[in-house]
Amino acid sequence: MLRLYEFSAWISCDGIPLPVFQPIVDANNSRVTCWIACDEGETFRVHWRDEGSKVDTAAYITLDDYKVPGRYLWGEGETSRGGIRTGPNTERPFTFDNFDEESADTERDHTVERREPGTIVLRIRRISLTRVGEPNPTPHIPPPAGVGEEGADLRVVFGSPVPAVPQTPTIRFESYDKENPGSYVTFVFRYRTQHFLISRGLFHSASESMYRFVPVHPPSTPGSPEIETNAEQQFTQTNVDTRRKECGQSRQSNNDDES
Repeated sequence: MLRLYEFSAWISCDGIPLPVFQPIVDANNSRVTCWIACDEGETFRVHWRDEGSKVDTAAYITLDDYKVPGRYLWGEGETSRGGIRTGPNTERPFTFDNFDEESADTERDHTVERREPGTIVLRIRRISLTRVGEPNPTPHIPPPAGVGEEGADLRVVFGSPVPAVPQTPTIRFESYDKENPGSYVTFVFRYRTQHFLISRGLFHSASESMYRFVPVHPPSTPGSPEIETNAEQQFTQTNVDTRRKECGQSRQSNNDDES
């Protein structure tokens, strides 16, 4: 698990959090980076928790440089995302897939090069709600990542469609901090096979107490640029009612209570 300020984040496979290796905190950019070990064919979820910031947030996930919607949190609580929506009631799960030169040769016309292969990024922005909007359109799912940086022996693909909670309206918002509208905190998980981590001398150093820090500046330092991808919300009924009243909206039911 990674932690910075009021937030924590982790990746799970089969409901089990993956250990992190060599976590490094860059407080200048409000960013934590680590390595995780995973296997081909595993599905995974991205989790994050607000320990009580008391500020609404919108999260965005980037998989091998491809942006997918995240979820909202209302100043506290925990949520996760494990797939990309393909319809009102379906999604395709996040899945680790093997990548090697042989597959690269056979798939070269059906893959796309990415700037950050082998990387899962979670960006969290502080927001102020404005109104309830229409559900996000179903995104176009791109080809899997092709040739990337040396050592990127896995990639993220999207599995076969599975049932998902019904899609609901999303929220429109503006930046909470107008002077620093970018990400408040960023978590970066560099994923590789266990074999890769062992070969690079990384695997034996898994410890959440072994954080390394770069020079520190105040947390009000501007964060990373804004992400264009819209986020889908993670609501409880109480939060829906409260936030819609604040936005001047009528009470409506909402079934998107996936955790």
